Amino acid sequence: MRSPRLVWHESARNPNPDARIRAALSSRFVSYYAGVAAYRAKGPPHALMRYLVAPVLVASPVVLFGTGVALMVRGPDGGLLLGLHQASFIAWLGATSVHVVWYLMPLPALVSADWRRAQRIGRGALRIGLVGAVLLAGVALAASTLPLAHMWAE
Repeated sequence: MRSPRLVWHESARNPNPDARIRAALSSRFVSYYAGVAAYRAKGPPHALMRYLVAPVLVASPVVLFGTGVALMVRGPDGGLLLGLHQASFIAWLGATSVHVVWYLMPLPALVSADWRRAQRIGRGALRIGLVGAVLLAGVALAASTLPLAHMWAE
């Protein structure tokens, strides 16, 4: 099983956040199929998530980012390229929505474990702080790049 530190090291070398997510997910995937007890005990994901949603969640961001970069080079009058970009976004949004709703039920118990002292997961405060910092950085980045969107608005 790859250690979380190894996954972090691999993903830190690549600034692409999508690649970081894929590194973490591939670690879970490999751990499950390698027979690591903690991953085997939980069992595989539901068949709907495993065979329908997961492939779309893997493929659509690749197409979305690829067509997005190509559109930045080509400009806003993308034609077929713009259509592919929009279609990949719709596919990503649909698959992500199904994924979020599917895993929403166990979320309160997992989050509350970080807040209860008796069941606290290691480094819970650090994790919460990092998530908050990343969210604030995302909002700041979005706000700072908003003026650049004028050529795309029609």
